[in-house]
Amino acid sequence: MKRLMSSIVPADAPTVVLRAPLRSGLTVMLIGVAASALLYSLQGVVARNQRIQVALAELQGALNLLSAREWEARTGYINPEHRRDIPQSHARAAGFLTELHERAGNRAPLQTLESDANRYLTGVVEMFRLLDADRRPEAIKIAEQKVDPAFEDLRFSLGEARSYYATAGERAIRQANIASLVAVLIAVSLIWWLLGRAARHRTETQALATERRTLSASEARWRALILNGEDAILVVDPTGAVAYASPNADRVLGLPSGGLGDSVLSALPPDLRPAMLVLLEATQREPGRPRVQELQLTDGGAPRSLEVIATNLLADQAVNGIVLNLRDLTERRAMEEALRQSQEQLLHAQKMEALGRLAGGIAHDFNNLMMAVSGYAELVLQDPQLSPTSREDVTQIRRAVFRAAELTQQILAYSRRQMLQPVPVSLNLLLGEATGMLRRLMPENIELRLALDPKLPDVLVDPGHMLQVVMNLALNARDAMPNGGTLGIHTTTVDGHDGGPDGGALPRVKLIVSDTGTGIDQKVLPLIFDPFFTTKPQGEGSGLGLSTVYGIVKQSGGQIDVQSEMTQGTTFTISLPAAPPVTVPDLSVEAQGPARSGGEVILVVEDDDQVRNVVSKGLPRLGYEVLVVRNAEEALALVEKHPGRIDLLLTDVVMPGLSGPQLADKLTARRPETRVVFMSGYPEAQDPSLGFALNGRSYLQKPFALADLAEKIRQSLDE
Repeated sequence: MKRLMSSIVPADAPTVVLRAPLRSGLTVMLIGVAASALLYSLQGVVARNQRIQVALAELQGALNLLSAREWEARTGYINPEHRRDIPQSHARAAGFLTELHERAGNRAPLQTLESDANRYLTGVVEMFRLLDADRRPEAIKIAEQKVDPAFEDLRFSLGEARSYYATAGERAIRQANIASLVAVLIAVSLIWWLLGRAARHRTETQALATERRTLSASEARWRALILNGEDAILVVDPTGAVAYASPNADRVLGLPSGGLGDSVLSALPPDLRPAMLVLLEATQREPGRPRVQELQLTDGGAPRSLEVIATNLLADQAVNGIVLNLRDLTERRAMEEALRQSQEQLLHAQKMEALGRLAGGIAHDFNNLMMAVSGYAELVLQDPQLSPTSREDVTQIRRAVFRAAELTQQILAYSRRQMLQPVPVSLNLLLGEATGMLRRLMPENIELRLALDPKLPDVLVDPGHMLQVVMNLALNARDAMPNGGTLGIHTTTVDGHDGGPDGGALPRVKLIVSDTGTGIDQKVLPLIFDPFFTTKPQGEGSGLGLSTVYGIVKQSGGQIDVQSEMTQGTTFTISLPAAPPVTVPDLSVEAQGPARSGGEVILVVEDDDQVRNVVSKGLPRLGYEVLVVRNAEEALALVEKHPGRIDLLLTDVVMPGLSGPQLADKLTARRPETRVVFMSGYPEAQDPSLGFALNGRSYLQKPFALADLAEKIRQSLDE
């Protein structure tokens, strides 16, 4: 600088002469500094506006993702992975709002944007809180009243903010250009400043290079995610023309390499193209709101589910298209279907359990009533002076009682609560014995065809109940063939690897009953085993036939399957485990004569007044001395006062206070010689108080005949 000045002003020049150029130089320098400062300030404004625009774009992306997930949740389905996006998107949006506030202050466009964004985020949080609390109707109402209006306001304020800062950025750029021109005009006077600026520029360049490397790494990271992710990304125009496709698009669409072509429509089957066009048109009409569509594809004959998320980014200069996110949902749908079937099986099991409890309770009260009716009828029949007409009427009453009891047994059979007595049975022999009965039940226009495997092993079932299964299926087939047809019954043996409960250890026997009748509608096919469900006209069926079949088969450790087509007939397939190879003892006994009485003392404990009166009237007629009380407490008090022997305790199982088994334990502890016979309206397998308290003691299920009671008492006393 000194050399520059010496070349302009002589060394011997007066000081006053030197001061004027110095002042001018300083003035020029100050102007340059001011211009440079102005340029630097304007450049800062430009950079700040750019950063604000980037933050606005990031905010828009976070809100778009949050809107997509909110829309999925509102429509009733949201991917668990997508569910995790919700708090992340919420946090990102809130962070971008904070960044905008810090960088731009409280300018009006951002104030409106912040208010609208906060309203939208608050509404979304409230909606998901209600959804998580299983209050879906309230959540939908919040979405309609708060979330949607706030989202529309947010779209407008966000667009206004982006437009404002884009305009401000352009204005700042023009001003920066003017300042740069001024700086160039005075550059000669500001060489030293330019040198310093060059140094600062090198620093900025290094920072910019670092930023570019960071951006490049980020771009590489996102590119790797796109290339290696399961989802395919397409950018298309409103007509479906492909501007960009990720490398995995062909695989996700089930196409060969290079099969996508120039249009996404050509890659889809003809029947799905209209749906894609509708999706593209709807997305074009509503920018900023992602739309979701699920398409069903056929890939080599196998159905595939494809989720398409469309987002309108036509206004985004960096994209300028509609972004399609394609996701293969086939495996997820298969898992959801498996889960649905498991839930249906669980629901059916719960229904069966509930029905079993209900049936058991009904059976207890109903059987007590039927016991009273049957007992009084039997007492009337013992009157020798009863007229033949009255005797027939009372006999019909007893028959009606036991038919009613059979109806209760059918309900218990469906609920798998019925007492079965399984023994090794030849299914072929059972079917052979039932052939005559079946032919009498079938009209002449129905042909009966039997095909029995001669090497069929025995099955461990209750013969009477298995005969009931065959008869119910045969009658059901008969009703399905009003114009005639063929009823087929055949047996076969398969190995144990058919999913049976025995785990494949034993072979399984299959009983197949088929008809050529009207078939069963697929809509009602899952309901045919439900109790009281029938397609027959009112009064022609109870709806318990197939439900009883189902209960007996399941309780016998078997499985039942049905296949049917309208007008093509129906086939029921029953799979039963073969009986294990054990030696079955001979349980036959000689026919016994009438029950005998030796004048023994019997203590009767029964809380039901009618049953107690019937028993107390019937046993003395058989020659027994009877002591009668209402409950266990009265029985124990009587035992303490009774001086003589008590040969047998006949007690109800379920009573107020102490149960029958509890009473039996206390009484036999005091009088070990006393025998015990239990009676109950519950079936033995379902009696809530019985448990494992039998210990070889006798059990009678109500309603029972007085003759059966006398025989049971006699057996217990004679042991």
